[in-house]
Amino acid sequence: MKKLFLLFILIAFYNTGHSQVFPGLSSSAKKKLLASGIKIALPTWLPEGFTLDTFETNAGKGVRTPDKVLYVQYSKKLNDSTWQSFMVEAGFDGIGSLSYDKEAIQSPVGKIELYYQPYEEINGKKEKQEHLISTEWFQINTIPFHVLNIVTAGSEFEVLGDEDESEGKYKYVPLSKDDFKNILQSLQILK
Repeated sequence: MKKLFLLFILIAFYNTGHSQVFPGLSSSAKKKLLASGIKIALPTWLPEGFTLDTFETNAGKGVRTPDKVLYVQYSKKLNDSTWQSFMVEAGFDGIGSLSYDKEAIQSPVGKIELYYQPYEEINGKKEKQEHLISTEWFQINTIPFHVLNIVTAGSEFEVLGDEDESEGKYKYVPLSKDDFKNILQSLQILK
């Protein structure tokens, strides 16, 4: 009886330590993401009110590199026209790096370099790049990924928009630096 009880405790400990919880990720969405065959890092923590908004996978072996897409987007509606949103995106073609000051963040997937509204010298003056909240590309197996905050810059969407972007229908505002860092520090590879 003692051995059975110890075995039960050991199994419970193993399952608790190795189970993954990705907020907002339904079992059907998980199956579709895993079916892409690409390991993706997703957050295990979301700021209050955020949900998995949308995702797209078109990255199979038969898809041409320029046509490959893999992203997962999370959003929070603040009011009728204002949102907060971020996405985890894979890069398949033409990725590069930025030359801004960055902060190194430790995460379960490794070191991630964060650009959070860095300054850029423009015409001899340092100007805050309020629309730039993103990570440098980081590797998961052989695929580069980054996490970026979707922010409205002027009347346009800096990263993504919707069909009504020319009308200025929606405004995307930045996440706090603490929330963005917490998201990065919670990243784990979906298994």
